[in-house]
Amino acid sequence: MNKTILIGNVGGTPEIRTLDSGTKVANFSLATNENYTKKDGTKVEQTEWHRLEVWGNLANVAETIIKKGDRICIEGKIRTEKWEDKEGSPKTSVKIRVERIELLGKRREEVETQAEEEAKQAPKGNKKKPLLGETKESNVAFEAKTAEGDLPF
Repeated sequence: MNKTILIGNVGGTPEIRTLDSGTKVANFSLATNENYTKKDGTKVEQTEWHRLEVWGNLANVAETIIKKGDRICIEGKIRTEKWEDKEGSPKTSVKIRVERIELLGKRREEVETQAEEEAKQAPKGNKKKPLLGETKESNVAFEAKTAEGDLPF
């Protein structure tokens, strides 16, 4: 099984591109931290940077909601890409293809409050649509809605 769960801080505003088919793809980085103490008592904080790739409806969510510095939890799959650079040298990169994003901390509260306010202001009888990818668990957890193999490549 290829499944990854990461909790960390967004390193930059998601970069969005739209394919000829109209499908959106968002790319951004996530920093995770690991703290431990060496045998000699020295405390060490190690930061790992992860490249995230988000497709379709979830890319729309990333574009409109995710901001640099946000604390998020993501679930996805590890993808390895191999290619040759201009000089013909083999290159490899590792990305996480995100299938679920959940806001954590203060931003979660802000988005929940905003969604509640928008719902209150909606005219009666005009049922407000949930946020893209919204789940029943939380209105700030978003999941990809594509079936395996629906990606346009």
